[in-house]
Amino acid sequence: GLMFFPQCKKPLHAKQVVSARHCPHCGGSLTGALKPGPVMRGKYTILRPLGKGGMGELYLASETIAKHDRLVVVKEMLDYYDPKDPLGKARAQHRFETEAAALVSLSVAGVPQIFDYFSENGRNYIVMQFIEGENLETHLTRVNEQGSLVKGRPYPVEQARTWGADLCRILQALTAKNIIHMDIKPANLILDAT
Repeated sequence: GLMFFPQCKKPLHAKQVVSARHCPHCGGSLTGALKPGPVMRGKYTILRPLGKGGMGELYLASETIAKHDRLVVVKEMLDYYDPKDPLGKARAQHRFETEAAALVSLSVAGVPQIFDYFSENGRNYIVMQFIEGENLETHLTRVNEQGSLVKGRPYPVEQARTWGADLCRILQALTAKNIIHMDIKPANLILDAT
């Protein structure tokens, strides 16, 4: 897919967004690059970055609810729209709000719960359940963020089959609710530590 970087208005492929934090054309930041400390929407305190995905940055945050705190993930969502389209930004904002509202009401076993969504400083965010555990890419051979090859090992076949069956059940439940996950890969599959 294509997005258009708001500063220079040049198109970016999704692969460029995933592999870089800055626009390759003008050098501008592709995300808000939140630092630890700020409180968003009056209750989400950013603790640290968790990583980067195709749709934006992920941050671990502490949410204060009725004098109690819980860990959540704040995910910054990148806008995908053509700046030549006069209604492009408004359509993208409407799409974000519509999709986020649908996700808040979603309840499927095995899928992190979406608690909230909001816009701040021209950026869109969703707040989701924090799942403690490792993603399936962690122990596989992979290329890290610095571009170096990290040696790993394959998972046992029987374990991979079990995970595959679990994943199929989850995807079937999502499809029944007219939701399609378009980025299934080991890095997006977390083994719950509990």
